[in-house]
Amino acid sequence: MSSTAMPSKGPLYFSALTTHGMMWSVSICLLPVVLWGLFLFGLGALFPVLSAVVGACLTEFALTVHKERTTLQDGSAVLTGLLLGLSMPPGVPVFIPFLAAVFAIAVIKMTFGGLGSNWMNPALGARVFAQISWPEELSRWTAPAGFPEGWSGATPLSIVRDTVEAGSGGTGPIGALRASGYPTSALDIEFTDFVNQQVFSRIGVDLPHGYLDLFFGNTLGAIGEVSAVLLLLGSVYLLASGTAAWQIPTSFFVAFAFMARAFGGIPYGLGLFEGDVLFAILSGGFLFTAFYFATDPASSPNTGFGMWVYGVGAGVLGYLFRHFGMDTGGCATALLVMNVCVPLINRLTAPRIFGMRRAQGEMHG
Repeated sequence: MSSTAMPSKGPLYFSALTTHGMMWSVSICLLPVVLWGLFLFGLGALFPVLSAVVGACLTEFALTVHKERTTLQDGSAVLTGLLLGLSMPPGVPVFIPFLAAVFAIAVIKMTFGGLGSNWMNPALGARVFAQISWPEELSRWTAPAGFPEGWSGATPLSIVRDTVEAGSGGTGPIGALRASGYPTSALDIEFTDFVNQQVFSRIGVDLPHGYLDLFFGNTLGAIGEVSAVLLLLGSVYLLASGTAAWQIPTSFFVAFAFMARAFGGIPYGLGLFEGDVLFAILSGGFLFTAFYFATDPASSPNTGFGMWVYGVGAGVLGYLFRHFGMDTGGCATALLVMNVCVPLINRLTAPRIFGMRRAQGEMHG
């Protein structure tokens, strides 16, 4: 009998998804988001997206043209440009997403060995780079088509934060928006009144106006982050097809929602577990970050338990940064912090090999 023992069912995994397929699948899921952004903000919203895609692809080509094959066909540069462009304000000068895309590919991606070796999500890192480099330009928000003529200003989350700091936050974030004079569409008012009358009145609940606008993107924000309904539909496909690991957005969502529910009511004079979870997840780019940035396989953990640690850490830090940091959204900065922690998470959560001492790495009998 052979002395070599083989397990009858080894921990083997096979996936039909290729890197090429994954990248293009995510990009295709983002195309409806791009189109919805054009519908809301006009044709001008296309230019930041195109600028970022062109900048990413040109940089990738320039840095790989000396090789036998460029890596443009894998779709990663296109996806980086799409994510970066969609994270920009609709009216941002086109040179900003272009230069940010160059930074994403040349500095974050290629200096560490290219796709699969980058230490953080290139699009996310480039977005933070742009925010630091051009803070004024990235704080000018364009109102969507359904807003009152001449209306401009800050995003709902920024308005809520400023209103609370001024001591007039109302009874919650939606109350703070109303106190600031933030407009609500007629569709939102009519639909909310109908739902309250037909459904929620029977259980003693009164849904405030404003959530429907947040859900469909009738609000100020980045080109891609405002379309909650399309982001959710796209994420369903990505998770169901196995393109994205479900553990990361699930743990991110649960941790962030728990923090928002537990502590979100305190700034408004409410008690524990009286926070507005719905507003928290529909604002500040949370859905965009949790389902499209956080699931990047190159910059996230490669162990199942590590993915849970990564998602929970991003959710907790995202809430803390949103309320106590300089970044109003909070989630992007939180995810970058967790990107840096990925090597440590992988090391601490790596499965222990039978007969191997984790600390010393020596075989023992």
